[in-house]
Amino acid sequence: MGKKKRLSHDQKRKAKLAKRAAKAPQTVDLAYQGSRYKRQDLVPIFFQTELGIYQAHVMSGRTLIDRTVATALARLVQQMQHGALPPLADPEAGETVGGDEEDLIIWNIRRNWREYFEANPHPGTDQVIGVLRTTLNSIQIWTTRDRNSRGYLSYLKGFLRHSGVEVEESAARSQALSPEEDDFLFLGRGWLDTSDPAAGDRFRNTAEAMIQAGKGEMVAELCQELIGEFGQVPEFRELSVIAIKAQNSRALPRE
Repeated sequence: MGKKKRLSHDQKRKAKLAKRAAKAPQTVDLAYQGSRYKRQDLVPIFFQTELGIYQAHVMSGRTLIDRTVATALARLVQQMQHGALPPLADPEAGETVGGDEEDLIIWNIRRNWREYFEANPHPGTDQVIGVLRTTLNSIQIWTTRDRNSRGYLSYLKGFLRHSGVEVEESAARSQALSPEEDDFLFLGRGWLDTSDPAAGDRFRNTAEAMIQAGKGEMVAELCQELIGEFGQVPEFRELSVIAIKAQNSRALPRE
């Protein structure tokens, strides 16, 4: 008899993720589109949840994609619907956070929840599940057609900056923006800060040139970031139109 082939660590990890994906609930079925949970008392829980997501993104070296976030949230919803969650790992005590990106997302969310609920009342499991399901809908709104989209994560980055939060990372894991991305954001902020028509023309012309150069996904994600950062400014609708045009330039089907 031949020897049984041993799988590498990476092969084992991929097999584990494939098995989990086969059992995972469809995120589109769990997403909640209504406004039932968009209440003032739940705003801090939304914030802690989204902060945990972006902290995981930074801790991963900014390698997460929207689909991974959605799958992690769906997993957490399913776990909570089936009973109590397992004990939260404590890295300071030498416990491992987890061996994959979904575990990292869930751990950061739960860590933020624990710290918040130590000083504030818990609204009940059903309400927290509602927050997660509403956040899943937000991911569907802000993600793009690209299967590796970071449209939601880009929006989240801008939203947290608007809220006065900057998530720090070590220099070793930092991934700086390219000069092109930095210049695009600079033009966008100049336009949205001042509402100057000339600044708007420069931004639109730059966006169009990047789209024509095949960089529609970059334009879409950076527009999402500006929308998150500036919110409902007068230019919001036009910025959204540019983002949609940039997405449509790729015309990639969702998977």
